[in-house]
Amino acid sequence: MDAKQLFADALAHKDKGNVQQAIVLLDQIFIKDPHHIDGLKLAARICYQQGQLKTASNLYQRVLKISPFDVDAWFKYGIVLQKTETDKAIEAFRKVLLYHPRTNQKGKLVAKSFLALALLKKGALGEAEKLTRHVLAKDPNQAKSLNTLAQIEIQKANPQEAHHLFNRLLALRPESAEVHLNLGLASKMMNMPTDATSHIEKAMALRPDWCQPYRELAFLANDSGDSKGGLGLLKKALHLDPKDIENYRAIQGYYIAQGDYKQSIVFGKKLLTIKKDDAITYYQVGLAMSHLGVSDEALTYFKKAFELYPTPESAYGIGTSYQFKKQFDQAIFWFERSLSVDASYLSSLYQLISVRMMLADWKVRDEDERLLKETLRKHMDNGSGHLSIPFLSFSSVELDMDFNLEIHNFLAENISKKVKGFNQSFQFKKRTREQTKIRIGYISPDFRAHPMGRLLRDHFKHHDRQLFEVYGYNLTTADKEDPYHSEIRNGCDYFRDIYFKDTIAAATMIYNDQIDVLIDLGGYTNHARTEILALQPAPIQMTYLGYPNTMGASYIQYILADKWLIPEGMDRYYNEQVIRLPYGIIGSIHEKPGQLEERSQLGIDPDAVVYASFNRIEKITPKIFSIWMDILQSVSHSILWISGERKSVDNLQKVAVERGIGSERIIFSESVPYDQFLNRLSLADVFLDTHYYSAGATAVAAINMGLPLVTCVDQSFTSRISASVLAASNLEELICENLEDYKLKSIRLGNDAVFYQSIKSKLKTPQQLPLFDNLQFTLNLESEIRKIVKKHDSFQGSNLE
Repeated sequence: MDAKQLFADALAHKDKGNVQQAIVLLDQIFIKDPHHIDGLKLAARICYQQGQLKTASNLYQRVLKISPFDVDAWFKYGIVLQKTETDKAIEAFRKVLLYHPRTNQKGKLVAKSFLALALLKKGALGEAEKLTRHVLAKDPNQAKSLNTLAQIEIQKANPQEAHHLFNRLLALRPESAEVHLNLGLASKMMNMPTDATSHIEKAMALRPDWCQPYRELAFLANDSGDSKGGLGLLKKALHLDPKDIENYRAIQGYYIAQGDYKQSIVFGKKLLTIKKDDAITYYQVGLAMSHLGVSDEALTYFKKAFELYPTPESAYGIGTSYQFKKQFDQAIFWFERSLSVDASYLSSLYQLISVRMMLADWKVRDEDERLLKETLRKHMDNGSGHLSIPFLSFSSVELDMDFNLEIHNFLAENISKKVKGFNQSFQFKKRTREQTKIRIGYISPDFRAHPMGRLLRDHFKHHDRQLFEVYGYNLTTADKEDPYHSEIRNGCDYFRDIYFKDTIAAATMIYNDQIDVLIDLGGYTNHARTEILALQPAPIQMTYLGYPNTMGASYIQYILADKWLIPEGMDRYYNEQVIRLPYGIIGSIHEKPGQLEERSQLGIDPDAVVYASFNRIEKITPKIFSIWMDILQSVSHSILWISGERKSVDNLQKVAVERGIGSERIIFSESVPYDQFLNRLSLADVFLDTHYYSAGATAVAAINMGLPLVTCVDQSFTSRISASVLAASNLEELICENLEDYKLKSIRLGNDAVFYQSIKSKLKTPQQLPLFDNLQFTLNLESEIRKIVKKHDSFQGSNLE
């Protein structure tokens, strides 16, 4: 049998589905004629259909070597390449257009549509759009080009135009699952979750074995707060296609978002058995490990991710791993490396500045602050919601108060936009209430051994149970042996662990508990969940203590302060209505340390005047340290006692020497357990507060141990925390309005024994100070809450008036 007949038989077998028989016949053809073009094309087509792309590509290359102007071969070669080798596919489709007969305009339009799609995949949006619009001008209903143009509009962030184009395509292909899915994704971008869900569910109905619609519907469920339903859909997608790495990646991401890092690692490692060189997965596994504190393993995964594909995120992960290991030079190197990949990557910029602050490395501090403010402005102008607000509030970076408010308003607006998609609202005006008591809910991630938990642990039990019911909503897991957690839990009438609940479930629980006033103790800090408050589960919501700044949010109506934290005239920098309590904003518990140390045990001269500043090193600015040096020069036989990293102290000692202060006068101690920390405060003579970001819990601890504290106020909330503590300690004379007064008062405390003793006498019995009168503090708070409830619309005509 000759080659011509063999080919005819092979083609017939192929058309009937007898592929193996066709292959046998093709092998016989190639024995007779290794250059049989039609046979090579048929073999290539069979390989392509069987997913053997490499073999198909090699076969088309053999055809084109024999017949370099074969338009059909170039076109099909391009189709084979478009999934794996985009640049070569583009070259092949360009050859089609070059060699295509002028008479076949329809064929050229098809080639242009494929070329446009390949260009889109490469990211050449301009040329892809030009080609696509040319095709549609000639053939307005060409489906592929309508789809390509819609995808281009998606990438240009024009979801409305994409939505219109997908609807045109749907009219042509009403039963296309792909079109319904794309319409759903465009609807999601337009914040139309109901339409998005409808189209994606239609795609699922049309192709029930296709995993992507299940995955996209899961993302919608997660966005709406139904994380449990989202996980079920993701697992269904994985069941449908166990080899689709996007299913593993989505489940891995889900567990990271839920804080279940162990499960996230399990799915990440499964994915790496399927795709061994997946940079994204290496990064995600490293991220989960870093959350678990496994820094060495995390570092390995982050480095592999960066090696495979350098991103600012993976370099940032390497930097944070080194920072955790206290290898600060390496940490700085990698944060800078991250910024070399993307100069606007805020997390690395924040952390780079933070490490330099913590090391008291001030060589480029002014430049760092300038760059930070410029980058923040760019992110806001571009609409980025990721501003890492806690860094700004918990650092000594000086921000203009108007800019500070603008930043917080911007972040709050992004959170509001996010929860709009949840389609969940709570009504209060028609809600029937049976109880006559006011229900106060406290929500926090810090009901534990944490400065906030330590300060407030005695507060909850003092509420008047004749008038109030107290609910605690806990956002983190806590050690069962943690005494602070146990005391807070026992001080509440009802204590709810909601860390495992999604946003809607947590907010619904608060609403169903009929909470009247919800007090947020977390703000924008780690593990806090502002989205819950953004759903407004309580008619009255306020922020207090845990976050020293405005929240910038319309859904938080009040902020608890006093005249020192937010003086009259400063209200305009807070979106919340300021509620000023009469005696400070902290009602702490007086504590006594256990075993006491002596100065001599720590190598401190018993006769020295010891100025201590046990604030974090990050709070120390060049300006305040310069003033401390002036104080040491003015007070003979004085020393400065600080705590921090050894390298930080080395840097500060170098600055001291430059100012003519011997390095031996800057003494250092490492962090110690809290009981020991209290004792060390008692060994000092004066506590020197930092300026822009003052002491909080540390200020309370100093007063607790009878240690005078000098502070200087500025405009910001963070600069005024110690002032509130001093006012509640009857020591307003130690609150300074400017740094010159701060310096002179600190010097006087070191040189004027009579003045010093007059201050110390007020601290002989600190437990009698308003600062430690938890009952009175709670009564003051209750009085303000009753006033707010009485005038609030949702309680008019209720039995709470």
